[in-house]
Formats: sequence, C-alpha cells, structure tokens
Amino acid sequence: MQVGPSLMGNGRPGSRTVSTGVDGDGDGSGPALPGHGSRLIPGLDPTPADWGVRPEGLDMTMIPDALKVRPLALGRAWGLACLLLFSLSSTAWAASNVRLNAQMVLNGDVLEFQVSSDGSTVVYVADQDSEDDREIFSVPIEGGAATTLNGPLVTNGDVFRGFQISSDSARVVYLADQDVDGQVELYSVPLGGGTVTKLNGPLVSFGNVIEFQITPDGANVVYLADQDTLETDELYRVPIAGGASTKISPPLPNDGDVFEGFLITDDSSTVIYRADQDTEDVAELYALPVAGGSSTKLNDTPVMNGNVTEFFQVSQDGSMVVYRADQDTASGSLSLVEPPPVIGAL
Repeated sequence: MQVGPSLMGNGRPGSRTVSTGVDGDGDGSGPALPGHGSRLIPGLDPTPADWGVRPEGLDMTMIPDALKVRPLALGRAWGLACLLLFSLSSTAWAASNVRLNAQMVLNGDVLEFQVSSDGSTVVYVADQDSEDDREIFSVPIEGGAATTLNGPLVTNGDVFRGFQISSDSARVVYLADQDVDGQVELYSVPLGGGTVTKLNGPLVSFGNVIEFQITPDGANVVYLADQDTLETDELYRVPIAGGASTKISPPLPNDGDVFEGFLITDDSSTVIYRADQDTEDVAELYALPVAGGSSTKLNDTPVMNGNVTEFFQVSQDGSMVVYRADQDTASGSLSLVEPPPVIGAL
C-alpha cells in the first residue's frame, strides 16, 4: 500500500498525516536522514499526491529539513486506492499506518478526503461498497468504523466531489443525485452521521444545484442553482441544518445568469459574485449581503464587449476586492484594479 506525505506541524511524536495511497510495488524510499536512506513504509511507491494534516500547531519552519518527509502518492491507475492514516515520530525514523476506509470492492477508489477543522474526523468520497457508486463516509482520524453519511442513492446515483465540512466540525454538506438520477441536489448531514437534510428548494424539471459555499461561521450555505427557472442560475441561502431557502440574487434579464465561482467574505456577511445582471452577456462584479438585500456593482462600466473575468479575490478583512477585467481597454487587454470597499458600500 502506498501512503502519502509528511511530518508537519509541531514535530511532536504522534503527529498525524492523512493520505491516499494504492497497492503497488514501487521502491517507496523516503528522503535520507544523515547516514540513512530508508523506506518510510515498506513496498510503497513515491509520486505526488493528495494529502492532509491534522490541524494542530502547523509550522513547517519548526521542522528540520532532514525530518520533512516528501509527499508520497496516489498512483490511481495502478489499482485499489485506500485512505490511510499514519503517524511519524520526530525522534525516530519510524511510521505506523492505519487504513481508515473499510474494505473496498474490486476497482474501488477513494476519490477525495478532508480532515475536520477540530482534527477529529476524516471525511472521504469513495466507491467503497459498490464499484462506480460514489458515496461519502466519515471515520475517526485515529481509526475505527467508517460511517456512510449520504442517504440511500437511487440507481446510478452518486455523491460528487467538492463536499465541505463546516468550520465548527459539526456538519458536512455535499452534492449528489441522491433522490433523482441525473438531478444534482444539495444535502447536509452531521459529521458523525445521522439524519440527512436536503437544503435546496424544489427544483424545476432538469434543474440542478451547480455549486455551494458554507459561510465561514458555519451557519448558512449559499448555493447556485437553476432552481426556479431552467438554465437561469441564481443564488440562494439556506440554514446549514435545513429550513426554507431564500433567493438572494436580484432579478436577472432574459438569459442572464450568476456565474460559477462566487466568494463569501470571512465575516460571513457578503457574497461576491459575477453575473450578466445588468446587460446580457456582459459579466460584471457585484457584492450582495448573505442575508439578502440590494446588490452593489463593484466594477466601473467595461469598454464595449468588455467583461470582468473569473479572476477575483477578496481581502481577508472583507474591505477590498481585487479583480481582473477588460474595463479600461479593448477586449484582450486586461487590467488589475481595486474597487471601493465592499462592506462599507452595503
């Protein structure tokens, strides 16, 4: 079995790193300590990989270079993927590993995973019980029984990549065509398992939830969906544990849409999003209270055929947005500019 990465954090014995790995016969050699060139885990193959670290005292500068274990990997094409947990000692070149996922079906894979912010639990998506039927599971980071988080899936239903864990480690939110094959909806479930709650409102025929973000305070979920009108993508807010969903984006022109890639400020107050909200096929940048209300256009009027691109970021204090646009010059010549403060404008 191949495991991934590294000793990170405070360097104390027992620091826990989570990695995906596969069965394989590579040399598995780790970086050398002075006078050593030993394998981290026998029979493992090194390549780049997905990995995560138990979030406690993470400070790579405190770890001597000789003790930093290079990331090992997920060679997905090689076969059976397993989610593994192992600890490394800062005082000895040793490792122990515990497989976190349950026994996989033939050709099953762990597709992605995250560690909860309190470091207690690993959540992962895998076709663990049935090949090509992706489900979502949680398992204690120290090992134990894995719990299926999603509700029963319809035939050909799947959980999709891109789930999120709330900042308080209380709930997991995920997308799945759980109830209707081919219709993607939004669900919330306690981290340790329990009642699954559908978060989106009723969808029009062939409508789907496209993407979502949990607010940093863990209280709400903002999602993008063509919930009310087919192929008109709009923003909605819903409490993370369930309740009535509320459309928060303003009315759009015919064929107008809110585009994928919205952001939420760190104080959970404001959504920053792109939309052709005022002029069809002209993407502009807006700020909108998560609680609902009037939106504020952030960019100046673009030149003819100009647009705000998908490249924008919000400052940590939520006061500024940096965005890229062909706002001042003709299409193809992009500018990097700063709009007025977001929060103060709302």
